[in-house]
Amino acid sequence: MSIPISLSENADTRFNGLKLITDILIQYLNEDSIYDVTGNKPSTKLINDIISKELLPNIKYILSDQEPMPLYGLKLFSIIIGKNIGFVTKLKQKKMLGLFLEYFNSSHPRLTSNTLKIITRIVECKDVTLDELNSMNFLSKAVNILKHFWANNQEWCYEELLDILHHLLFKIIDVLKSMKIATTTLENTYTPIFISDPKAIPVLKQNAEFLELLEVFISLSNHVELVNKSLMNLIFLGYR
Repeated sequence: MSIPISLSENADTRFNGLKLITDILIQYLNEDSIYDVTGNKPSTKLINDIISKELLPNIKYILSDQEPMPLYGLKLFSIIIGKNIGFVTKLKQKKMLGLFLEYFNSSHPRLTSNTLKIITRIVECKDVTLDELNSMNFLSKAVNILKHFWANNQEWCYEELLDILHHLLFKIIDVLKSMKIATTTLENTYTPIFISDPKAIPVLKQNAEFLELLEVFISLSNHVELVNKSLMNLIFLGYR
């Protein structure tokens, strides 16, 4: 099976081809008898090969095409990565994660629900390190996005953003634990933290952002549908 999405000069042909591929993959990926994330089924290997050899190399073309190709591409890749987080590792190996992470900005028109679902899986992936996220000021961006949407009552993104921050805080906790840092509690946030590894300093310089997160998490915990995730993130902040 070949998917020459980038070869057609006709925009309608490219879009219809991508839409057809998306519809077919959604059906196959959601069918347990066909797709198994462990890769034990021959059909799973075939689908993974198609995604790896045909779709992933075309990501740049899809996302740089005229609308609605990029938005539909984000939908497709959110489904693929949502089903199999292993494709995040493949994207990292191909140095393609930046194609999605550049949309992580409150003013970007492609910061959609599908974009946030992709970024959630990127942050969740164990092969993506905290150092890599820190290098792009990810926490600062996440705080600014959450504050922006909170101020503008954009409730559609709360759950995805809480998931992203949950995985990010989990990575931070792991780093602090591995560095054997004496942590503080919410009650004494301003108590000096003694560092046993200088690599921890960039992580601990973000106290102001953590305090901003604390304020937003407390506010979000008043939403019945968000209370569990908000309180879990509050617990993580307290652990820190």
